[in-house]
Amino acid sequence: TAAATFGGVPVLSVNDNKNTHVIAHNPGAFAVVKDLKKGDKIMVVDKNKKRKTYTVQLSLTIDDDGYEVGTKKDYWYQIIGVGKTERLTLQTCLSQTTNRVVFAY
Repeated sequence: TAAATFGGVPVLSVNDNKNTHVIAHNPGAFAVVKDLKKGDKIMVVDKNKKRKTYTVQLSLTIDDDGYEVGTKKDYWYQIIGVGKTERLTLQTCLSQTTNRVVFAY
């Protein structure tokens, strides 16, 4: 199973100062995403073969409408928006209606 971009910019670049939102299935390619926590490192290689290590800043359980489970805080535009900061947003399913979303800078 492969990962795909969904929101943010369509192709990962580690130095474009934008968000790349990458999604994939759990179980599958992104099963590990459900266990990521603040401080964990994620190393990626972009289309130009440039490497970058991102650090997880926030890991949340989000419903399908982009709201944090429990608080109902809206994260939709943080998840799918391009933004103005170099960021990697990873998303995988936890159930039919909830997802793990990880923000790494």
